[in-house]
Amino acid sequence: MKLVSDIDPMEWWKVLLFGAPGAGKTWLAGTFPSPAFVDTDGGMRTLASKPFMEKYPGQQIFYESFDDPTDEYGAFTQATGFWKAMDFANKLVEEENVKTIVFDSLSSLQVLGMHVGMELSGQHRKSQTMAKMEAARKGKGIPVAIPTQADYGSEMAVFEQFMDKAITIPKHVIFIAHERDVTGDSGALLRRDPLLVGQAIRAKIAKWFDEVWYLDIGPQQKRVLHTQSTATLKAVKSRSGLPAKIENPDFVTIASAVEEQWQTKS
Repeated sequence: MKLVSDIDPMEWWKVLLFGAPGAGKTWLAGTFPSPAFVDTDGGMRTLASKPFMEKYPGQQIFYESFDDPTDEYGAFTQATGFWKAMDFANKLVEEENVKTIVFDSLSSLQVLGMHVGMELSGQHRKSQTMAKMEAARKGKGIPVAIPTQADYGSEMAVFEQFMDKAITIPKHVIFIAHERDVTGDSGALLRRDPLLVGQAIRAKIAKWFDEVWYLDIGPQQKRVLHTQSTATLKAVKSRSGLPAKIENPDFVTIASAVEEQWQTKS
């Protein structure tokens, strides 16, 4: 039998980090131990910037970028990005020098998964999305991907299988997501969630992640990490017991806060 007292609070975090563009999500993930990025957002310039490199000298960060090939209209022509990203992630699992795998972003990766869903649905004759796009190209029309219910179903199945496996990787794994604002009829903000397609997928966030953090810009342009739920941040949580807010967070400050919390408990 295992003892609760033997739990290591710093062992292999599985984190969903979401927030607005420019809040510093990629920057924060880049401060984790020996990170490698599965980049589907094209945001690696942040980590090559002079401010980051001066603050974290010697931090080696590996990455590969993935997308689907597109035509002159910007419509994808083949769903290859998702599978190539998965192949790269599998290689990172075996790479001893990599301690943290970052998927940046989960929102964009889900779009690539949707393209896979369209192809799979077309192959099984459940959807005409791909056929219609190809017909538009041949007729010199503008191909527009309008997913059907079958496309969504195939994409959800692929994405859920990926997530179920990804959270078992014996490394720190960080999933970066964009934010989604849900407003009422009056325009008032009701809640702020990770931008993921599908209510069923959003409902599984609690199952997949022990840590769900929201990052935004506070007063005096300080980055603020929110780790506990509020009236509008209902999905946010921290099972490691982090304080509700951490200013200008990086791995060292977060790890120190965890250690302090666990020492207090003991």
